[in-house]
Amino acid sequence: MTDWQHQTDALAFADGKRAIMLAMDMGTGKSKVAVELCLSRVHEKVLIAAPLSALGVWPREFNKWAPEYRVVVLDGPVKKKQRDAEAALKVAEARQDRIVFVVNHESLWREPFGSWAIKVQWDAIIIDESHRAKSPKGRLSKFLDLLAATHDRTTRLMLTGTPMPHSPLDIWAQYRFIDEQIFGKSFWKFKNRYAAMGGYLNKQVLYFRNQDEMHERMYRRAFRVTKDVLSLPSEVSVDRNFELDKHTRRLYDSMESDFYAAVDTGEITASNALVQLLRLQQLTGGHVTDDDGEVTQTGSAKAGILSDILQDIPNDEPIVVFCRFRADLDTAIKVCGDAGRNTGEVSGRHKNLTDGAEFPPDLDALVVQMQAGGAGIDLSRASTAIYFSVGFSLGDYKQSQSRLHRPGQRNNVTYIHLVASNTVDEKVYGALKRRENIVESILSERNN
Repeated sequence: MTDWQHQTDALAFADGKRAIMLAMDMGTGKSKVAVELCLSRVHEKVLIAAPLSALGVWPREFNKWAPEYRVVVLDGPVKKKQRDAEAALKVAEARQDRIVFVVNHESLWREPFGSWAIKVQWDAIIIDESHRAKSPKGRLSKFLDLLAATHDRTTRLMLTGTPMPHSPLDIWAQYRFIDEQIFGKSFWKFKNRYAAMGGYLNKQVLYFRNQDEMHERMYRRAFRVTKDVLSLPSEVSVDRNFELDKHTRRLYDSMESDFYAAVDTGEITASNALVQLLRLQQLTGGHVTDDDGEVTQTGSAKAGILSDILQDIPNDEPIVVFCRFRADLDTAIKVCGDAGRNTGEVSGRHKNLTDGAEFPPDLDALVVQMQAGGAGIDLSRASTAIYFSVGFSLGDYKQSQSRLHRPGQRNNVTYIHLVASNTVDEKVYGALKRRENIVESILSERNN
């Protein structure tokens, strides 16, 4: 494995420590560090809890860096997840295979999975996007406390780019899982040590104090990497795969089957395939447009993934969401608004830009139609772009990236692609990465 220097430093920091936090920004390679740690410590049984939007990351990371592990992403109802995990673990133990289970945060603590997870003697437990467990009274946080108490000799990792998304007080519940001796067992004592309280019922934070001491204690178990590390490339691309909901999946499969049947008979060629491919692409966003132009909502899987991702990006960090279709624009605007972001739009309908065609300082999010986000627009105030949907033009795609990655950009830029598994999304992004004509690439793939 070839590591960036900060990844090598992270592994050195972990040496001799049973539990740590990898407080590494998105795109800095914290998942690879976690995989290497499991590999170097010869862990046989690994449990990973992650947000829904990040479940698909882990099979790719283990397949890339440690293919000797079998990775099982658990899906379906919680009872099914527990049954599937128990059965897979028995097979792995009989064969002496290394196995990794990946489950979403909300299922980790629910019964019967929670009780089963506590009984298993894990070699490593990894909590991805650990700031989701920042609430001391939250169910996930309380379960992690129990899990740590029953697995005190297990390697325990917390991964997050935003360890304190709202305030320094967010760190206590996470450290209860890592090492409760760092900040103590009482949240009340912790809060009064590091925050001056006042206001109604003494529940309002007036100001924070003893921050130097707090940081010194925190970094006994945390390794911090920000996006501006010198060894990082200036642009990082991340794919977030997800599954379509059952109703949309049935519609998609039926439409795709009809499309390829027409390709096989010669009814559809590169010159007339565009309309059908557009409809397939619309379905991955949860809507479809009929011949009369009427839009029908079919599902919300991609909207849910966008919402999930926004939870891990602080609201004061500006973002851009690129979309191809109007219905996607409407969906993204609603999701950003529901996440508490002051959201603007750049499209044929609206242009919420400054007089200098820049990202306005009073907005937290801009939802941008691909064709409208072209030349002359400066979005470099943001360093994160989320692609809800893209067009079939490589030129438009590269132009959209250059709206952020341009002179004046002070940070490394991260592009997050929302990709519906086993759909045209995968083919479109694959063709864009290969710089191929998308329609011809999809049709030639079918012919081959």
